[in-house]
Amino acid sequence: MPYNLSGNVTTKKDLAEIMPVEIYDLFLGDQDHADSETIKLVGYINNIDFFDTDGNAATYTAWRIRRSAVSKTTDTEVDTISIEADNVTEAMAGYAASYDGLRGKRIVVRLIFRDLLSSSADAKIVFDGTIDTAQFEGNKCIISVTSQLGSLKMKTGRPFQLQCPWRYGYIECNYDYDLFLNQFFEDATGDVPNSWVASGGTFTQEEIPFPKFTHWGNHIGKLIGNTGHQVYQIVTSATTANKKYYASIWLRGATGAETIKLFCYDDVTGTQYATEYTLTTSWKKYTISKTFGAASTVRRVGVESTDNTQTIYMDHARLYQVFTADAGSDDINIIDADRTEADNYWQRGWVEFLSGDNILLTRMVASSDQSDTKVILDWTLPNTIAAGNEYIIRRGCDKSLLTCGNTFSNEANFGGFHTIPLDKDTE
Repeated sequence: MPYNLSGNVTTKKDLAEIMPVEIYDLFLGDQDHADSETIKLVGYINNIDFFDTDGNAATYTAWRIRRSAVSKTTDTEVDTISIEADNVTEAMAGYAASYDGLRGKRIVVRLIFRDLLSSSADAKIVFDGTIDTAQFEGNKCIISVTSQLGSLKMKTGRPFQLQCPWRYGYIECNYDYDLFLNQFFEDATGDVPNSWVASGGTFTQEEIPFPKFTHWGNHIGKLIGNTGHQVYQIVTSATTANKKYYASIWLRGATGAETIKLFCYDDVTGTQYATEYTLTTSWKKYTISKTFGAASTVRRVGVESTDNTQTIYMDHARLYQVFTADAGSDDINIIDADRTEADNYWQRGWVEFLSGDNILLTRMVASSDQSDTKVILDWTLPNTIAAGNEYIIRRGCDKSLLTCGNTFSNEANFGGFHTIPLDKDTE
């Protein structure tokens, strides 16, 4: 952890009156570099314009946030801090719902001075760590953070505990939590126009350098064009009815100048392109959706390279069916005639809204009711869910052996211990 101070900071810290504040970078996407999903907060009454951890100009939002002292011991234990953040607007709860309870996400705390905001060098890293837990008490979120140096002392093997430590749907869990079996590949079948198909390009796996994708079960790799346009796609089975799908694909470019198009294709309604994008060197999620034609036998969602010299990295491609809320929904209940699954089928999963007044908001699922064809959210939304509002939904897991075996038939991949003997003093 760097503790070197710039000349400006060295001078400033020795003054009788100083103007220090702390800024917080919460990495929800890329864990090495700031991207569009990095949350930037400052413990001050006004927003402050400074620089992110990569030296790019950024605005830090005023927030009621504070931390404990960094704990250190003579026994070389891992440094830890506790961060308390305001949750009056439920923003922190929303982040937790969208990003697996914030577990494993990186936080960097830096000290800056309000009259030294012109150089990224005038910041001192106070703490750089990974979130262990995030708890909600009233209108605040309490986050426990462990220093990244703790990874140097990581012990091998599984924790000796009853609860499964694997992240649901990731590679150790070996369970695809989507409703559809997704395959991502280079097309060479002629099912899409020949002008889209590569004739000599290569497809290689990239070692993603940060935890967000290290244990994700759907790695993609990188696209290197050399003789023609290339298309990599998610494929779904044939359908007998018009159904809308929503796809999200994480992409980044090798140089930050690569241009791509996202597309949807089926053999009934044809092609739909999203806006053409110029990629950056940081990972970012790109999305597209389309209603596929009834009786289509070819349904594909993917990425087209528009320059055969580009190198494009891809990861974390997911495909969801889009559903619509019915009349009678409110700010915590989604009424939908398509919700005919067994009671609590969606419990502990999450819902993300794609349209309406709650667009892009995410909530965890408290329960679901087959007879009433509804999903009950764990936290009220700021707006009523209107008829026709679109959403996607995903299942969840409580990490117990009972759920793993009985609900998902996945006991072979259960990561906890089936039984733990009692302590001798409690026998």
